[in-house]
Amino acid sequence: MPDVFDPDAVRGYYDGLADGEWDRLTATPVEEAKLHVHTHYLREHIQLADHVLDIGAGPGRFTIELARLGARVTVADISPVQLALNRERVGAAGHEDAVVARREADVSDLSQFDTAAFDATVCYGGPLSYMGSRLDDAIDELLRVTKPRGPLLLSVMSLVGSSQTHLDGIFDVMDASGRDVVEAVAASGDIGPEVRATHHMHMFRWSELRALLQRHGCEIVAASASNCLSVGNAEALARIRDDHDAWEMFLRWELDYCREPGAIDAGTHIIAVARRA
Repeated sequence: MPDVFDPDAVRGYYDGLADGEWDRLTATPVEEAKLHVHTHYLREHIQLADHVLDIGAGPGRFTIELARLGARVTVADISPVQLALNRERVGAAGHEDAVVARREADVSDLSQFDTAAFDATVCYGGPLSYMGSRLDDAIDELLRVTKPRGPLLLSVMSLVGSSQTHLDGIFDVMDASGRDVVEAVAASGDIGPEVRATHHMHMFRWSELRALLQRHGCEIVAASASNCLSVGNAEALARIRDDHDAWEMFLRWELDYCREPGAIDAGTHIIAVARRA
């Protein structure tokens, strides 16, 4: 993996994105399904009164859910704009009293936090996909700050699922930049400036993420796609979204199917729950 982590570029991107990050996970029924699956694993692995590090917390979708579960949350993000939005959104939801602290930090350097400071750590969304050759440092840091046997809940961007979701856009890139460019992304999972103007990004296969966690001495407790049944079915989901019983039925199916071994690569993100073995 190339040494391409540029914290200033990532910070600038999320500063500029501002409230768009808050809106993203409820913008469509497909995004709502991803939010549901991510949240399920919080509910399954976070205990009442746990002190949780929410790293890459953004404007607070998962901070609020952690607070609802009775956790005490230390919020961290590389973007000061996202941290300010987190304060605003968490406060508006009535959960500011659950926040222990807010810190500006990137996941590859958590030296401001003590070893074994947290009962659990949550690193959902993009942070690990931006680490480049500092990925191993990031995993080491996430495990270091988490208590022994405490859960590390993470998600990363999926190569297979993102390719399936954005295939038409991939062919647009091919037309603009050449077949060699998209072939290189398909082989490596690395997206550079020839595709994405803002910052480099790595998309994972499940086999790659599993090997990474095992190399760091982790037991994998759970693994799931962020979505699979919803992929390519936006119109079908819009049709049933306002039918409570049908929507709840679909969410049960989505959650069940996403954790099938053959489906873990199918969503835009891969979710894993791990702990030091």
